[in-house]
Amino acid sequence: MSNAPDYDTPVQYMTTRELRYNAVRIMQDKVNEMTHEELMGENIRLGCKAVPEVKHTCPGCGEMITKDECPAEAPDFLCEPCHIQRYYYDAEWRTDTDARRDSQ
Repeated sequence: MSNAPDYDTPVQYMTTRELRYNAVRIMQDKVNEMTHEELMGENIRLGCKAVPEVKHTCPGCGEMITKDECPAEAPDFLCEPCHIQRYYYDAEWRTDTDARRDSQ
């Protein structure tokens, strides 16, 4: 067999060794096309551990949110709706937010 996956030979005609090799080549091609997120998911599916998603309580509304759900320029794990509301109604908050955004 060549290094390329064999899509043409019927699997019934392949030996166990050839089937293993072919499956690895096919998976290697698929894995090489995956994004980082897809690769993490595939590794978890195959039994690798993942850090549990840590949630925090938004001090504005009490909703449980992850760090990724918070705007980068919002302090204290404030959710986006609460951050936007404070941004438009609190001049000091808006000034601090703009300064944090400019420093990133």
